[in-house]
Parts: sequence; structure tokens; C-alpha cells
Amino acid sequence: MELTEKSGSYPVFEPNQILSDAHLNQARDYLDEQERLTRANLIGIGIICGLEIRYDPAEVPKTIHVSKGCGVTSEGYLIVESEDVSLVSYRKYELPGGIDYPAFKDSSSPPVQCPLWELFPAGEPDTTPLATNFLSDKSVLLFLELKEEGLRNCSPNNCDDKGLKVTATIRRLLVSQEDLNNISGSPLVEFQKSRFDVSEIPMRRINFSIPEDLRNYQEVFKNYFTYKMGGKTAVGRLVEAIDKAYTIIKLLLPDLNSFDKAKFNSFFTFQANMNVIAIQYYYDLLRDLTSTYHELRAALLQQLALCLPESVYFPRHLTLGVLVGSQAAEWRTGYFPSPAVASPRCKLGELRFLFERLNQLVLNFNIPSGPQSQIPIKITPSLFGLKHLSGKSMPFYYNPGLRQQWDAARKGQQSQEILSWHEEISSSDYIRNPLLYDLEPYNFFRVEGHVGKNVLDVTTSLGNLIIVNRLPITILYLNADAVGIFLEKHFAIEHEAGVMRGGTFVVLYGGAGLNANLVLCDFNLPYRIETRSSDCLCRVAIRECYYEWFDSKRHLSSLARLEYNKSKSKEFDRDLLSKYYVILIYHYEIQGRPVIAGSTPVQVRVPIAELVSGQISTIARKLNEKFPSGLVFDHDATTNKLVIRYFADQTFRIEWGGLQGNQIRYAYTQERIYRWQKGAWEFLNNVSKYKVDCRLRNDYRSDEYQWLQGDDYYSAKYPTPAPMPTPKDLIEWENMIQKRAAKSYRVLPESISIVLDKIKSKYGNFNVGNIDLRVFLIGSWANGSWVSLQSDENRFPRGFLDLRQKVTGKTGPSDIDLLVYIAPGRLNPEDVLNKLKEISEGSGYGINVVFGKEDAQKGIQII
Repeated sequence: MELTEKSGSYPVFEPNQILSDAHLNQARDYLDEQERLTRANLIGIGIICGLEIRYDPAEVPKTIHVSKGCGVTSEGYLIVESEDVSLVSYRKYELPGGIDYPAFKDSSSPPVQCPLWELFPAGEPDTTPLATNFLSDKSVLLFLELKEEGLRNCSPNNCDDKGLKVTATIRRLLVSQEDLNNISGSPLVEFQKSRFDVSEIPMRRINFSIPEDLRNYQEVFKNYFTYKMGGKTAVGRLVEAIDKAYTIIKLLLPDLNSFDKAKFNSFFTFQANMNVIAIQYYYDLLRDLTSTYHELRAALLQQLALCLPESVYFPRHLTLGVLVGSQAAEWRTGYFPSPAVASPRCKLGELRFLFERLNQLVLNFNIPSGPQSQIPIKITPSLFGLKHLSGKSMPFYYNPGLRQQWDAARKGQQSQEILSWHEEISSSDYIRNPLLYDLEPYNFFRVEGHVGKNVLDVTTSLGNLIIVNRLPITILYLNADAVGIFLEKHFAIEHEAGVMRGGTFVVLYGGAGLNANLVLCDFNLPYRIETRSSDCLCRVAIRECYYEWFDSKRHLSSLARLEYNKSKSKEFDRDLLSKYYVILIYHYEIQGRPVIAGSTPVQVRVPIAELVSGQISTIARKLNEKFPSGLVFDHDATTNKLVIRYFADQTFRIEWGGLQGNQIRYAYTQERIYRWQKGAWEFLNNVSKYKVDCRLRNDYRSDEYQWLQGDDYYSAKYPTPAPMPTPKDLIEWENMIQKRAAKSYRVLPESISIVLDKIKSKYGNFNVGNIDLRVFLIGSWANGSWVSLQSDENRFPRGFLDLRQKVTGKTGPSDIDLLVYIAPGRLNPEDVLNKLKEISEGSGYGINVVFGKEDAQKGIQII
């Protein structure tokens, strides 16, 4: 029970009034009670400062040191040690008569006091010196002893009654840890001990370190969710920690709802081969929950403020701690300040808010679905580096109603100040359009609404957002099937649901297959990679790069002079070089596959007469003629550079040099130029003219698609399908299934009857009071074309399976197809579908539902 006011009135003394002991005691009681109420309810209870104990078993004599300090008991009594004390001996302690202290007694009848020993400094007679064995299981208490003494002093001449006196004495006591557990068995003390059990659970990093990780990004996330460390997954460790925190908080908030771990766990159960494009948001949910837990943990580790603490916690004693062991802090009476002097984060209501927010995150997790064109792409300023959730912007994968429970520092009306992808109409313009206002307070930008969209649409939208709002970030688009050496150069990429200020937002998209050209995932690089917002490494995009030719224009022009050819050429190649400019190609590969075979260099000969007039244009033409299935070589007359065009998601390497003049060997790649010097490849990054400039050529051109249509590899193959069934086949098939068709589902095989009975039981609850729902079995199990999952339940006419495949194209067991009719406005179809999930997973059969009118298809009525 709380320490509440009991003396609701006090006497007012008047002249000539006859005073009684009741009047005086009533005044004293009122003032004493008000003083203790002030301490407990407006200052706080527990050890406020000092009162630290120190015991060294090696010290001689054995001594318990208690530092000076003070505290307030739960009944508001002030306990003070004004000086440091050293305690070296003890003797047994018994409670005095008069004012009882039930906290030191058991529940027997009559109550029996637990064993207690009083501690004394040196010089106290009739005491026993402290010993290590005696102290091994002991704890130290400070106890305010209230002892009544009668003041009657009878003598032969005078026996006046002078009343009673109460003496208050601070006793330093020892008690066994077992008895201390009984003495301090209140929920508050248990909370004080247990709150240190909430452990930190930092998330392991998720690594994308090799190209296969990006191509199989979904498997990387799924493996992360199932990876066990110490026998527990990241999800399991978080749920276990939340359960522990719930147990502790529930000591003081018994009506607190538990964490919905079943729903939370369900988010991380993915079916085999399930295509979850937006799987990154499940990882983000796990990270949000982890941040929320750590914010809750930080609040738990603070001293909790109590409003009207109960007086029975530690009425007239304070526990200083245990003497031996590492758990002294758990047994020590903590300080629980009044809300009047504590920060808001220390209040019990804050613990409730922070824990309930865990559930709200789970209940409101909702990745927006529907037509991609209706999901806008937005960039929202936020904060990066905060370990706690409060202070960050609210992501788009939560329902907008979560705003009220998102930030512990901004509740009620202030929640409208929280930035989010979801627009709050009632919020101020700087909240609805934050990119138009000062961005200095933010170091991070959330980018949302792009996953699942076509990458070409995303490049336009994001590029416009960055340019129009002049944002200090850049974007790079990366093909999941053509990563190349990107991870070797940019190994610091991590998924952060956005990008840091001054960083690069890496957009991963599919290059081929089911998710071709769809944005799959995003990453953050903490530094800027200069790109144009229109750059997109699409499979059909062509990139062209500009290279300095290894022989200068002056050198090429000089080749026309006859005296140069004669004087510079060696005897064995003089005739060749008098007619041709010769390029030696030592190595040529695309996507790691050789374009030229063998180790002998391949010569590309350019007639001198053509070289003089065409120069690099002629060189490019001869290279294309020599390698018609290789890179496209061209010449830019403005810069006089060689142009190389290639599929933007591919890599190449050409190692070449001249037979005359500059005979140094060079290597050209899609990004750099190298020179062979002293037995090693030298990257020419210190020579400005050798810098490689690239751009994308990704405009639509009809002739490119004509090429795609006509290309042997990419063109349509028009495979021959299986033959259509003949009229005879169809007649024979109808005769077979009509004989197997059932009028009642109860005559079907047992494995199906059991499943349908479960469906009937689940759905029957919807029709209590009203016929709101009807269910019909349709499809294979109704028309007789079924095949059971249990082989012993199948009895087929001859040729049934071959004819089934020929007519229907189906193989394997039949799904269960249901037609469901719902009375208008009665039920939510989603609730109906949710009932089937558990049945479907346990039965082994696929269950398909079609909503429609009762007579939409012929079938067997179940409900």
C-alpha cells in the first residue's frame, strides 16, 4: 500500500484550552507524517548517495567499510551516516519491544524474527570479531530502530507520570542472503534486482561480399534470418530478450500485454523458392525492433521514478548489498526518485510506452502493395547512428497510424512533427515537404517506394528528386547479374534503407529472369561516386567510353614519310611497315572469355594511305572488320579519341601495342588504361589524357529492337507445344471423370475428407446467428479428375494419368479448389483467407479460393 496521509486533521490551540496528550500527539503525528510524505512522494525513496560497502577478505582484522551517505525508506524515514565507518565485530540483535517491525519476521503464528546481527566499530565490548566464513553469505542493512521508553521515575516522594519517549537509532545489521530475500520480497525490489538481467543484443552485420551475394540477394537475407549463433537466430535472440524485459516490467505493470511473438516470427518464415522482392524491409523491421528494445533497455537501466511508492517496500531499512560475490548491485536498495525530480524517461509510464511500441511495430508492419505507379518514390531526411528508434523518421513500411507510438519524445500533438514517407495533412509544410527546408539537422536520407519498380522509371524519378532538391547524395545503379569488380572496389556497401549525407545510394536491379529490370534492393556507401543521375547499367543499355590511343597523332602522321619507314624499320619487317601501320593484339577477352585463341599475337594491318586520311577512324574500322563479334570501335573527331561501345553490364580487356614506333604494351579495360612497365602493369592514373570517360547510350531505337528480334540468341524460338487432345480423347476423358465424380465430399478419399471437415469447422464459426458464408468444393475433386497425395487412395482407370496430362496439362496431386460466397457487407475476405493458412500448411495440399456467386460454378456444398 502507498504511503498515504492518515492524519487528516490537526488541532488548533486556543487560549485557556485544556490540552491532553491526544492533542499534542495529533499535532506531532500530523507534522511527522507530512514530512515523511514529502520525502517519499516528492523526493524519492532508496539510497540517494554514498552508503557504499567495501569488504576485503585479506584485510586484518576483518573489516566492513561503510561510506558516508543517506537514503530514504519507503515510509519516508531519513537514514544518514554522516561519516565513514569501519565495522570489525558483531553480536546477535533482537528487535526491541513496543514498536514492532514485521518486515524482519516470518509469517508463522506467533511471528518469529529472522536471525540478525548488529555490527560495531572497534572498542565495543561483548562482541565477536568478524570472520570470513561467517560473512560468506551475509548482507548489510541499515535499520532505523524505534524504541519506546517510559519516563515514569517513582521515588518515595514523587511518582509523577512523565509519559513515554521514542528513541530512533540507526542499527548496522547483518542478515543472511536467504532471509534478505524474504525481507526484500516486494515487486519493486525484485524489479530492482532483475532489471540488470536485460542484456544488449547487437545485430550481426549482413554481408554482401561477392558478386553471387548480389545475384542471390534474397538468399543472403533468408540465410541471415535462419543463421544460428549459440543455437539461436537473430530473431530468436530478440524475442527471448523482449520476453525477459516483459517479465521484469510486468512486476510493476501487471496489466501489461505480452509481446506478439507469434506474429513477429511469422514475418520471417519464407516458403521455399518464394520470390520476396521486398525482403530488405523484413530485415529493416528486425533492426527497428532491435533499436526499440535497446531504447527500452536503456530506460530499464535508469533509476525508475515512482509516483506514490508503496510503504511496505522497505519501511525502515535500506539494503547496502552483499559482502561476497559480484551481485552486490542487484541486492542493493536503489534510488527511486519522485516524478517531480526525475526526467520523463525514468517514469513507469515511459516503460509501458516503450514496451507497447514493440507490439505496435509488429501490428503496423505493412509493405505498401498495389499498382507500382500509385506508390510514390520519396526521399525523407532522417538521422543515422542513433542506437535508439526515437528521433528517426518513420519508414513507409508501417501503417501511418503508428505515428502516435513511433517516438518516445514526441507524443500526442507533437507526433505531427515526425517526418515520414506517409504524409500527415494536418502537419506543417516543413514536415510534409522537408526537402524544401534546412537540412543541416539531418545526416541521412531514407529512400523509399522504389523497390519492385522498373529501374528505368526509378532513374527518372530519383534523378529528378535529387536535382530539383539539390540533395548532397548521388545514385549508382548496379545490375545484379553484372557486378564485375564493383565489390572489390566498393567493399563497404551495407543496406541501411537509405544513404548517408555525402554518400552514394546503390540501387540493385535484376538483369535477367523473373525480376529483370526490377529494383531489388538498395545499399549505402559512405562516400560519393560521381555519376550522372541518368546512368543506368541496364542489360540493353550500351555504354561508350573514350580512350587516348597509345600512338599520338603526330606519330601516325609521320608514318607517311618514306624516310621514317626506311630508317626506323628493322630488316625483317621493313617491307611490311612500308605499307602498313600494324597493331599487335596479345590478349582480347569479353566477360572473361577469349576473343582470340592461342598465345601468338594477332596482327591488325592498317594501310598507310588510309591511315593518313582517316587516322583513328581507319584504325577503328579495321578493328571492327577483324573482330565482327567483338566490341564496337569508333572515333570521336572532336577529342581525337578512340571510342569503345559495349553492353554496359559486361567487362572486357584488350592488351595491345604497335609493331613500329611505340612498342610498349597497353591494356584497355572498361574502366582504365594500363601500361606494362618493368614486369608489371602500371595504372596510368597520373596521366590526365589517359583518363577513361564513359557515358550511356540508352535511348530507345527501333533498329536495336530489330536487331534483338533477329539475333539468334535472343530471338523468339517458338518451341513446338504438346499436341492438342483429339475429340476421341475428350470423350474418353469425360466418361472417366463422370464415373469418379462425387455428390458428397464424404465419399472422397479420407485425406481430403479430413481437410474439408477442418475447413467446415473453421468456417462454421462465421455463420453463428446468420448465414453469411457458403463454401463449395469445385475443380478436380468435384468433377472426378482428382489425384490424391496418398498413393494408396488412388484407383485409376487404365490410361487415366496419361489422358489427364494430355487433356488438362496437370501432373501430380490435385489442389483443393473452393468457391466461397460471402453475403454482401458481412465479412472481410481477408479474414476468410487467413483461416485457410494453417490448414493448408498442415495438409500438404494447395488450397485455392475463388470468391463469387453460389451458382458461379458447379460443385459440392460444404457449408
